[in-house]
Amino acid sequence: MCVAVVVASCGGPSTPSPVATNAVTVTSISPKSGSTFGGATVTISGTNFETGSVVSIGGTAMTSVTVVSASTITAVTPPHASGSTDVSVTSNGHLAILGSGFSYVSPGPISNSPPTIVSLTVQGIRFGEPPQFADVSEEINVTAVVQDVETPVQQLTYEWASTAGGAFSGTGATVKWRAGATAVNGLLTVTVVERYNDADPTSGLPIPKENRVSRSVAVSVHNSPKEVGDMARQFLLDFSDSTIRDVSFILRNFSDSCPDKASEFSDVTDNRKHFKITSSSVGPAAVTVDFAGLCPFRVRRADACAQVPVDWVSIYLDDGSTQRVAGVDQVTAIYRPLEGGWKLCGSDFNPRTAPTNLPHAFIR
Repeated sequence: MCVAVVVASCGGPSTPSPVATNAVTVTSISPKSGSTFGGATVTISGTNFETGSVVSIGGTAMTSVTVVSASTITAVTPPHASGSTDVSVTSNGHLAILGSGFSYVSPGPISNSPPTIVSLTVQGIRFGEPPQFADVSEEINVTAVVQDVETPVQQLTYEWASTAGGAFSGTGATVKWRAGATAVNGLLTVTVVERYNDADPTSGLPIPKENRVSRSVAVSVHNSPKEVGDMARQFLLDFSDSTIRDVSFILRNFSDSCPDKASEFSDVTDNRKHFKITSSSVGPAAVTVDFAGLCPFRVRRADACAQVPVDWVSIYLDDGSTQRVAGVDQVTAIYRPLEGGWKLCGSDFNPRTAPTNLPHAFIR
C-alpha cells in the first residue's frame, strides 16, 4: 500500500477520469431562422435524446415535439420577438444549450387585400318564385359568393343582418332567412370578416387585424293572398258603383304589361254604356298563389288567382229592363317588382245565374 502511494506522489501516470456516456448535446438546428409568428418546423441534431425530451427556444417551449432518434428531434417554433435565441434540450435530467442557434425574423408589414363579395342572392324554393321575394313567414335561401386571395372562403366569418325583420338560421356563405309576420320591404346584409395577423413594427410579434366588407340585397315581403284578394275585391267594388265613370281609375291596380288589361278596359267601358248597377254583393276572395300557374276558368295563366263571389242587379239602359246576374268573378294577378309588386291582370265572370234573352251581355 505504501509503495503505491509513493509512486503516485512521485508523479507517475494518473488514471483518466471516466467520461459520461449519457451526456446530452445540441449540435445544430435546421433551418436556422424563421418567422416571429412561429409555426416553423425545425430539426434539432445532437446526442442522447430520449422520449419525453423538452425542447425550448428563447425560453419558450416548442410544440409538436417528436424524438425521431437519439440524435434527431423535430419540433415547431412558438411566436417570439425578432432576434437570436438559444435552443435548449432537456432529456432525462440533462440540459444542453445551443447558444444563439436560431434567429427570429419579422415577416411584416403584411399586405392583405379584403375579400370580394361577387354576388348576394335571395331565392325562395317554390317553382317560378321570383328572386328577392318572400311571403310572410316563408323561409328562403340567401347565398353569398365570395372570393379572397389569401384566405380560403370557408375560413372567413359571415355575419348576417336584416332591416326587414325575420330571422336567419345556419352559418357560412349560404343561410336561410325566415320572413316575419308583416309585409315589408327591407335589406338583407352580409358582412364578410377576414381575420389575419400583421407584424408589430418593433418586435415582429403577430398583431390581430381584420378586413370587413359588406353587401346588401333588397327583399320584398308580401302577404300575397291578402294583397291580391284586397285588390280583386276593390276592383269589383269600384266596378259595382256605376257612378264611377273613370274606367282608368277602376283599373288602377291592373298592370300595363298585361295584355288582358285592354280587354278589361273595353268590357268596363261597354258595361257603363249599357247598364246601371242598382245593387250588388261582392264576397270574400279565395286566393291561390302559383307562380306562372293556371287559373281554372278559361285556363288563364297567372301568378295568383282570386275567386270572388258576386251578385249584381242592374238596369239595361237600352230598354229599361231590370236583371240580375250572379256567379264567381275570377281575377288574375301577376307579380311585377318593377311596378311595385302584385298587379291585377284580367277578370273573367263565371255565371251561376244570368238572363239568356239579353241582346247585350252584362259582363263577359
